[in-house]
Amino acid sequence: PYLSHVRWFGIEALDDNSLLSNQQTASFMAQVNLTITSPASFTSPQGILFQKDYQAVYGSPPEPYSNYAYDNAMIAMLSILAAGTDNGQTLIKIVPLVADHYFGATGTGVFLDQNGDQTIAYYNILELVKTATGYSFKQIGTYNGGVNQVTLNS
Repeated sequence: PYLSHVRWFGIEALDDNSLLSNQQTASFMAQVNLTITSPASFTSPQGILFQKDYQAVYGSPPEPYSNYAYDNAMIAMLSILAAGTDNGQTLIKIVPLVADHYFGATGTGVFLDQNGDQTIAYYNILELVKTATGYSFKQIGTYNGGVNQVTLNS
């Protein structure tokens, strides 16, 4: 009973049809104002093509982070092509340069810090709501990693 009186926060994996279609589970998730973050996807020519091709091959839309995995694979491939080798010691020097000039399916640039981590992330902030047809997540805000700012919808 204690857990039903606090607000819950979670990850994008909770936006799942098997959870949302279960009346008891979805009702509880709505009761605790479940709020999740999900990677933001921006409309770009590369992103549109990725989604279209993914849907054609797999028969369903891509899962969260699929576009990031695709971009990572492309950066790896482009780095190997640029370096002319798949030698790790050589690639470790070229990957940051390739990543800093890559714009892909995520709809954003990929810029790496001194540790090789992506420096800018964008997330949607979503809250579970009851609708006329069931339960779904609606966007209530965004996180812009470029300026380290959370913006909540009014």
